[in-house]
Amino acid sequence: MKLIEFVGMPRSGKTTQAELLKRALETHGKSVLMLTDRERMAKLSTPPQESLAFALAFYGQLLDAYYRYKDQAEILIVDRGWSDVAVWAEVYRGMKTVSDAEADALTACFARYAGLSTAVVCMSVPVEVSLSRHGGTLHEQVDEVAMNPEWLSALAAAYGKREKGFTNHLEIDGTRPPEESHARILAFLEKTGSV
Repeated sequence: MKLIEFVGMPRSGKTTQAELLKRALETHGKSVLMLTDRERMAKLSTPPQESLAFALAFYGQLLDAYYRYKDQAEILIVDRGWSDVAVWAEVYRGMKTVSDAEADALTACFARYAGLSTAVVCMSVPVEVSLSRHGGTLHEQVDEVAMNPEWLSALAAAYGKREKGFTNHLEIDGTRPPEESHARILAFLEKTGSV
C-alpha cells in the first residue's frame, strides 16, 4: 500500500486537498482510504495539554489504523502522519512542554514509520492566515493549545527546520486556489510514482 501524508499549518487546506486527492484517485479506479486528524483526535481521551502523552496516543493510534487497513486499499491518505512527529516534537521542545530528551525520544520512536510514506505534501500558510481562517471553523479541544500566535510561530519554524527531511516532499502554498494546488499535487504524485 502506498502512503501519502498531508502535513502543515492548521487551516492551510490539508483536509481539503486530501479529500480532492481521494476523489481523483477513486475516479481513476484506485482503492483509497483516508484517515483525518480530526477523526483520530475525536477518539482520544488524552488531553492535548499533556503534550507527550497526547502525541504518543495520537500517533500510536495511527499505527494501529495503518496495520488494520494496510491490506484493504492501494493507497492510504493520512492527514497529519508520522512525518509530523518530528515537527511537533520541536514545537513541544521550544514551548518547554517536554524535555530535550523526551522530544528526541518521541522523534526517534516514530522515525521508522515516517519512512513508510511514499510522499509527504506539506501545506503552508502564514500564521495570520491560520488564525483568520480558524475564526470561521469548528473548534476542537486541541485548538485551545495550538491556535495562538506563539504556538503557530513555533510550528512554522519547526516546519522550516524539518520539512527538508520528509520523504519525497512537496511544499504547497495554502493561500493559492484549491484547484491549482490540487492539480500541482496530483501531477507531482503521478510524476514521482507515488500513486
